[in-house]
Amino acid sequence: MIEAAKLARQFPNMPVIFCGGARIDDGMSEGDVARKFFQEAGIDIERIRFEEKSYNTYTNAMEARKLIATTETAPWLLVTSAFHMPRSIAAFRAAHIPVQPYPVDYRTELNNTIFGKPDAAGNFAQFDYAVHEWVGLLTYYIRGNTTEVFPKAP
Repeated sequence: MIEAAKLARQFPNMPVIFCGGARIDDGMSEGDVARKFFQEAGIDIERIRFEEKSYNTYTNAMEARKLIATTETAPWLLVTSAFHMPRSIAAFRAAHIPVQPYPVDYRTELNNTIFGKPDAAGNFAQFDYAVHEWVGLLTYYIRGNTTEVFPKAP
């Protein structure tokens, strides 16, 4: 959301769609949190279209499609975590939304050693992210939610 707010300030005429329907601990929804964040970041909330029915990446794309006018044909910036970008691109393409990837939240560390440090728990967490995304890509493809297992960049 931080990068989306930065882009919204940088490009004041660019429309913004925020996707996310989950509730956080039976309290605020992702949309509620985003509204509060964007307001506090000084972004005019009227220019943001909130999609709050989705529950996964595929439904993010399908529900976002409903918020885009047929006259809005230019590519949309797709801002999401870098590790999640391939599945997001595939889902938004399947929804016939032209996107330009804008990855954020890279999961990398800077280190100055040749071998790095032993960190079994951290490495397992990184492996878990990777497996989750690869399984997600395959599952979406097998279920017919996307037409490509691993999308090529535009």
